[in-house]
Amino acid sequence: MLYDYIALERVRCEDRVEISFETKGNFSDYKIPPLLLMPFIQNAFKHGIDMQMTVSYIKISICLDINKLQLQVDNNFTRNEVADPKAGGIGIQNVKRRLHHYFSDRHTLIIKPDSNNFSVKLFLSLDPNTTNEI
Repeated sequence: MLYDYIALERVRCEDRVEISFETKGNFSDYKIPPLLLMPFIQNAFKHGIDMQMTVSYIKISICLDINKLQLQVDNNFTRNEVADPKAGGIGIQNVKRRLHHYFSDRHTLIIKPDSNNFSVKLFLSLDPNTTNEI
């Protein structure tokens, strides 16, 4: 689903954004709750490139290595842009609650804005013997 979403965004923003999307690892033995990763990627588009008129970037990396999943999403943004009335939703709050519910002590989430860049890192410890899903 992430591949399809990013492909759609590439078409929509073709000349305004440089999108890097890479995956590493064999994900076939693992399942996570549906749409758990999607809000982080959607926010990079919504709060990053959609708020800018200049060329911008989004870098997405999902790696799985020895039962550890790491998602990293980096994007640039302009602090001087007028605030978007759609901003300030509850998407990340909901994801944080879901992470606590499904991966209480088996996750780390780091959200770090700095001058003109926004970075999200999510680390999940997965168990291939359980579904890790609803």
